[in-house]
Amino acid sequence: MQNRYKVEGLLSSSGIGQVYKASDVRFPGKWWALKVFPTANKDFFEKEAKALTQLNHPHLVKLVDFFREKEKFFLVMDYVNGRPLERILEESGNVFSEKQVLSWGIQCADALIALYAHFGETFFYRAFSPRKILISSLGEVKLVPEMPFAFRGVGVQGVMGFAPPELFEEGVELDERSDIYALAAVLYRCLAGENTLHIPFVFPPLRSVNPRIVSNLDRVLDKATQQKPERRYFHIMEFRKELYHCFQEVLKIYPQPVRLKEESPAGIWWALMVLSGISILAYLLLLL
Repeated sequence: MQNRYKVEGLLSSSGIGQVYKASDVRFPGKWWALKVFPTANKDFFEKEAKALTQLNHPHLVKLVDFFREKEKFFLVMDYVNGRPLERILEESGNVFSEKQVLSWGIQCADALIALYAHFGETFFYRAFSPRKILISSLGEVKLVPEMPFAFRGVGVQGVMGFAPPELFEEGVELDERSDIYALAAVLYRCLAGENTLHIPFVFPPLRSVNPRIVSNLDRVLDKATQQKPERRYFHIMEFRKELYHCFQEVLKIYPQPVRLKEESPAGIWWALMVLSGISILAYLLLLL
């Protein structure tokens, strides 16, 4: 492929494509995740793929290249040393701590915020589910980027149990509220267990299935998973803020040394760079 990528094994598969682990012929020892699509809207694919290569975010898998070969479309992404949340849920067989799930939720929200800021209000994440959330070996969330417009009309774009009701209705516009529903459904699954999702679009009160919940997350997820979009949070930033408040409530009971920031971490990196620059400058002045 492109005289550069050599497929080594299958990482995951879905109804719309497969993801393979690929080695780099030019740089031995370098690994990539190669996503292959059998069909796509060519114009939208190239436009959205080009836009994604320009996006850098600590909680998004980095897209580095794309191409078309033998009527198939390919995305080349950084290989993440970790596992999909779907596999973790399947192997664990248990629910996770409230603190852990809130941390994952805040990181996912940060990734979605970055996507909306990059693509605009018309963006929505296609088929959001635990299989699209990678948990790295360091415990960090890496969300697999999606290109919804390139695949509109290609089957049902959602995973039952996590997809919002409007995704299966004709003529309904999808927006941030659809993604909020899907993310909330993922968090609910992590805290309540798989047996609670056997009836689509129905979420029993979280505390009724997990009495260990200590924050207001029960109320937050209930609002986020309302069947009518107008009854949910309107913006992912608003939902993220509520998750952070719940995280703070949990920390009062189960403290931890490192805490998540109240705001999306976009500005944190600039602060670190400024501090590093000041330290270097001070060191140079001492040498004079």
